[in-house]
Amino acid sequence: MTAFGELVDADRRLVILRCLREDSGYNLNESVLQAMLEALGHNVSRDRVRTDLGWLAEQGLVTIEAVVSVQVVTISNRGIDVATGMVVVRVLSDRGQDEQTNIEHRTSNIEW
Repeated sequence: MTAFGELVDADRRLVILRCLREDSGYNLNESVLQAMLEALGHNVSRDRVRTDLGWLAEQGLVTIEAVVSVQVVTISNRGIDVATGMVVVRVLSDRGQDEQTNIEHRTSNIEW
């Protein structure tokens, strides 16, 4: 994946965390998240949303509960720390350490 693609992926995942953090119950379903992503410039498929949610869950940033055929996602305390910029999660890539650090730094400085 290109550095641009990694940056877009990281931003999309950060948008998900920030949307969850803004919800009074800290949880949203995948349909609402997909609509919020689209409103914020990330027009992606439901499959892409589910893939990102799975990645976030693997990092311990969210939990996922299946309700009928819809995923309901809840942000964890660690996810809140990432959403507020207190903790930075390294972007997964096959690039060298220096490039990962640069991507991590740029992603953590996105203003809301």
